[in-house]
Amino acid sequence: MKKNIKKYLAIVLAVLFLGEQLAGCVQSEQTEQETKLESRTVDEIELEPYEAEELPPAGERKTCRAEQYEMEITLDTVKQQIRGNSTMTITNQTEDTLGQICVRNYAASILKEKGTGTSTISNARIAGTDQMLVTETKEDSSVIYLQLGERELKPKDTITISLDFVTDIPEQKEKFGYWEEGENRVYQLSFCFPVTAMYENGKWNENPYVFSGESNYHSPAVFRCTFTAPEEYTVAATGEEKTSGKVTEIYAESIRELAVVASDRMKKECVDAEGVEVNHYYLDYKGNTEYNKLSLMAARDSVLLFSRFIGEYPYKELDIVQTALSNGMEFPGLVMAAMPDVENIQKLDQSASYTSACSMIAHETAHQWFYGGVGNDPYEEAWLDEGFAEYCEDVLYQQSRLASAVEAVKRDQERLGSSEIWGTMSDEEFHRDMESQIEQIVGERFIINRTYEQYQQEVDTYSEYVYTGGSCFLYELQNAMGDGKFFSMLQQYYRNWCMKEARTEDFLQAVRAYDNSEEVNQIITKYIA
Repeated sequence: MKKNIKKYLAIVLAVLFLGEQLAGCVQSEQTEQETKLESRTVDEIELEPYEAEELPPAGERKTCRAEQYEMEITLDTVKQQIRGNSTMTITNQTEDTLGQICVRNYAASILKEKGTGTSTISNARIAGTDQMLVTETKEDSSVIYLQLGERELKPKDTITISLDFVTDIPEQKEKFGYWEEGENRVYQLSFCFPVTAMYENGKWNENPYVFSGESNYHSPAVFRCTFTAPEEYTVAATGEEKTSGKVTEIYAESIRELAVVASDRMKKECVDAEGVEVNHYYLDYKGNTEYNKLSLMAARDSVLLFSRFIGEYPYKELDIVQTALSNGMEFPGLVMAAMPDVENIQKLDQSASYTSACSMIAHETAHQWFYGGVGNDPYEEAWLDEGFAEYCEDVLYQQSRLASAVEAVKRDQERLGSSEIWGTMSDEEFHRDMESQIEQIVGERFIINRTYEQYQQEVDTYSEYVYTGGSCFLYELQNAMGDGKFFSMLQQYYRNWCMKEARTEDFLQAVRAYDNSEEVNQIITKYIA
């Protein structure tokens, strides 16, 4: 999820490259009236070679979790509801014998907070049998326990559970909700489908739903979903979609959660990014041609750039979907891209910041590697995905001078009549400003790997340290280790933990396998508890 951190964003928009390899492009020539920028391709960015170090294999977490979901979902655009059935195949990989299964129904928390609508789960049963399961809802209404009775789930055992659900869709421009534009509607459906919680270290994950961050911690699973909507609706979803008439079949082999966007005014454009299908779902207004074009360019550039510096994109396609969020939101293989809050949505070309749009898309696309690929518990250690995504946006994408980044800056300069969209600091000035930011963050003695709850005990620290602090930590490591060693380490870390769940100590183990110097350990001590 992209946060707005204006102070730091002003710095990272400088015409600079952080590290010698990223600094090798044509430098800009600035006059008082304009800044001349030249773009380049990913292939023109040199990546310093470095022989990979051997890392210990990623350890297997002993968990109880869902390995497969089969869902039948109907979108009712008259009653403003989703209803359906979810069948979950759950395997116990722990040494514990379990007498209950925890299901998370985040929609119940969302609707309770809003004060309208309900979300109910019924007919919970062991699939293929007549055994109904007693349900117990906790004080946090998103936490529901299914009592297994005599059918205990023993170690290495598998059980399949089925349940029905009916959920009201609130009218709101949020991750879960719908909104109207004239006679048309957009449904943003996430955190509204019942899923199995993660069981780990002797307990089920009951972390509360977080409205200003994320708390959804799930392992990859196979999803098969039949989604029914009015025939005039276009449907975008995590995974691969095939629509025929009213029915969209959704399939994904290894995703952590399901998200769907459906609208009767949505169109699609596609480009190829070296075998990855990049789809841009946009609202069909003729006045938004340039905005839509640059959004698609930024998505393709980001896929190519991060594939080069981090590793192979983990899915077959990437869907960028225009939504009315205030910030972007990541899902496996899908991004809910925030549109700016402008008076007339039909005039994004005239009103929106192209630079901000491309930056946001780069950030959310980076989450496909860090959250979608390398998983983590965002309630306990949010920096492991948000800090990495912020670094990818601010250091890799913004400083790459790929076509989308440069074109966005030029367009914003033309419309605003100013060269200040893109900074004019020298290398020395830039590094001084970065060091100032680093000193401010670390000097206050906050660290980046605290839990969400711990950050809430202080005023306005979560975004600064999880996002900005995480990015600065990686920036400092890159400078200390050198580009070749740093990116080789990052690639090995990604390969090791892709489709698994990493913790801070796993990343530090990768860093120290490459560089266990006093300088690197001092940097770690500054940021990590």
